[in-house]
Amino acid sequence: WGVVNSYLNDYFHSNRGMTVEKATTVILVFGFGNFLGLVLGGVAGSLLYRKGPRIPPLFAGVMSIVGCFPMWLMINFVYEATPNSVVTIISVLAGLCSGVTGPIVKSTLTNVTLPKTRGQAFALQTTFDDVGRGLGPVFVAMLISNLGGRTAAFNIAVFGWILCGAFNLLLFFTVERDEAAVQSRFAESLHRTCTTDIVRQSSAGTPNEQEDSDPLLCAKRRRHVSESLQTKGGVI
Repeated sequence: WGVVNSYLNDYFHSNRGMTVEKATTVILVFGFGNFLGLVLGGVAGSLLYRKGPRIPPLFAGVMSIVGCFPMWLMINFVYEATPNSVVTIISVLAGLCSGVTGPIVKSTLTNVTLPKTRGQAFALQTTFDDVGRGLGPVFVAMLISNLGGRTAAFNIAVFGWILCGAFNLLLFFTVERDEAAVQSRFAESLHRTCTTDIVRQSSAGTPNEQEDSDPLLCAKRRRHVSESLQTKGGVI
């Protein structure tokens, strides 16, 4: 993303001979493709989750790796003379593949964290995401300086998406177990809460509280929560 956000517009103009207007349009089309990728990631991730929690990370990892290829085409083979239709297709595909991962990563993170720690988890995720976007241009600048040109540096920088895809693919082996552990801990916490309420309300001894402290009612509540987790995609 350091290449896309900081360098790609000027690269198309200075190195590929495009006018400023056309280079900006290419980035705009890439952004539109990225928007489509965000939508696809959300919709497809939800549908794939119904087949199993391991499928969405697998899809995200594959799309992240596949997105490297249209990105490499943009960097190496798109010039001013390239037909607009070809440039549009390549730009949309690059943006589409790069946008799928975000929604799936966030939904996966939601499913494997307890409610009380979810805020901290997302704070860390956002922090590292922002640090990566900030340090990305610095890293690319170092590559440009050491490799003597932007084309070679950009080609190497795109490999970052392959690493991203590889880590997403690794989630295939762990996410189901992690999600089951979180749901188990949440159910245990709910059981302790219900038990504490039963003891406290029974000690109070008022008719209405005794009715609310019925163990069967507590069990029904736990079962309802468990069914909701399975129906709504595991999000607690």
